[in-house]
Amino acid sequence: AAPADPSAGSSPSLTPEQAAAIDAAALDVKAHPKDVSKHLALAHAYADGGATQLAAVEYLAILKLDPANAEANTAMALLAFEVGQTGQAKTMLDTVLRAHPGYPEALYVRGLVLLSGLHQPAAATKDLRAYLAAAPFGSHRTAAETLLALAGSQK
Repeated sequence: AAPADPSAGSSPSLTPEQAAAIDAAALDVKAHPKDVSKHLALAHAYADGGATQLAAVEYLAILKLDPANAEANTAMALLAFEVGQTGQAKTMLDTVLRAHPGYPEALYVRGLVLLSGLHQPAAATKDLRAYLAAAPFGSHRTAAETLLALAGSQK
């Protein structure tokens, strides 16, 4: 898939650094269209710039190249959750975690979905604790700890 123009449509206003990161990543994808890591870099650049629809396009391109890619599948599940497709998000995350049982990002996102979307604090607690065990210094550590406290208050 050819990278989309980040200034097209309703994309947010980008900082010069974000625009430069997107431009560089887009050039890499254009030069290496079958390289999953290049698509991941572009997806991250889009997401960092707040262009979630464009990030989703890149995650879909990744899934065409590598249908079992844990990161892309987890990102798509999070997007599904964010637009209210909680059941679909949970199903997608279950699939990721069957293939990659200790994948921290999927554990965190499934914990979030279970607690916030499906109101299952016991199941959420299991996943959030597994996330913290797998990634004790992960980027979602504080959020996971907060969600665990919230889950504890809902039991």
